[in-house]
Amino acid sequence: RAAARSLAQNPDGSVLLAMGARNLTADVVLERGALAPVDAGADESPPAEGGEVIYQRYLLDLSGFGKSQTSVSQFVLRLENSRLFESVRLIKTQKREFMDGQAVSFRLECALSGKGGDRP
Repeated sequence: RAAARSLAQNPDGSVLLAMGARNLTADVVLERGALAPVDAGADESPPAEGGEVIYQRYLLDLSGFGKSQTSVSQFVLRLENSRLFESVRLIKTQKREFMDGQAVSFRLECALSGKGGDRP
């Protein structure tokens, strides 16, 4: 909830990425991360003074590599169990060349609510 409140008040994705990175192990490497507000119409707060819109929902788009499909699945489970996100959705996996061998590339979408959500 602290991350969600922090984003709502001052969009700083570094706090969120640091919290998510705690779930990394030696068999998963992140390649890219992007945080974006979700334009959900009714889910947005009314404009604040000065016309500024404070978004209530955010998506963290993560991509990277895992040593195996199992390591990617375990990373997804660790993110879900962290209770940091409302949902963690595995978008795509694919076997690819990585360094001197094979790895599984992945892309995830992690939903976060600025409202604090229903999660304790």
